[in-house]
Amino acid sequence: MTQPPSEPLRAIDRIRTSARRAYVLAVVVLLGSLLMVWTYARTVAERERQAAETEFVAESNEIAMLLQQRLLQYDLALRGGVSLYWSVDRPTARQWRDYVGGLDIGHRFSGLMGLGYAPYLRRSGLELLQLQMRDEGRGLFQIRPHGVREVYGPILYLEPQTIGNQAAVGYDMFSEPLRQEAMAAARDSGDIRMSAPVRLLQQGDGEGAGLLMYAPIYANGIQPGNMVARRTAIVGWVYAPFGAEAFVHNIVDPFGPRHAIRIADVGPGNQAGTIVYRDADFDEAADALRFSNSYDVYGRKWRIDFQSGSALAGLVPGSS
Repeated sequence: MTQPPSEPLRAIDRIRTSARRAYVLAVVVLLGSLLMVWTYARTVAERERQAAETEFVAESNEIAMLLQQRLLQYDLALRGGVSLYWSVDRPTARQWRDYVGGLDIGHRFSGLMGLGYAPYLRRSGLELLQLQMRDEGRGLFQIRPHGVREVYGPILYLEPQTIGNQAAVGYDMFSEPLRQEAMAAARDSGDIRMSAPVRLLQQGDGEGAGLLMYAPIYANGIQPGNMVARRTAIVGWVYAPFGAEAFVHNIVDPFGPRHAIRIADVGPGNQAGTIVYRDADFDEAADALRFSNSYDVYGRKWRIDFQSGSALAGLVPGSS
């Protein structure tokens, strides 16, 4: 008996239907696999980003701690100078040179330009100092800028005797508002205080900001218990100048391209801050990991902004 013509057609339809189902199933399996791979990749990328962010914040905190430790080293050098002054009732130029030379500033206090002494003088005291120095055969000690002022704080000693340090001797730091602010704060508080960013006398054009730390010296080596008495007993300051760029670089350099930082001196009415230091590749518009924190540093408040560098750029969402 002959098979009806419709039977082969039905067989073909069944084959086609089965093929379509297999195709759809394959597509579903493929899409599911792709979705699983995408989900897994996204999870891994998010974990990597979180791990990188955690490491970045930890390294940022480490950099901030190292910067503070460097300032503490300067602090110890200043306090040693104050102790020397107390022990000899104003050191001679030779004694000061020997003390600073023994510190080996170039190797042990990286970034520090020197260590100096500036007396606190009223007009009569300045004239007496000039007479004493002339009698010692050191010639006429002239201060700059010239002019009659109520109080003077001229640089008397500054070691080591580099060309820049020698040129700074005689400069009346108390005549300049930002330096005077830090010197007065140290005098009144009885503790070490740091200046706002300034242009140091030793710096040339394009060398960035400079900073100074001042430690007060009081008569008889005794710190009075109140501000009024401290203003009466002040006899001078041991101070340390340093460039912000040198101060920061040899701390940040070991972290390589992973970090770019910006340091701003901030305070009431100046939330944007005055730039102390800024890496050349610090870019506020860049896709990068970021971390910021504020730190109290010897009477100043610093905000340090950390930004991930090129080594971590690929881990930032939206970066290319």
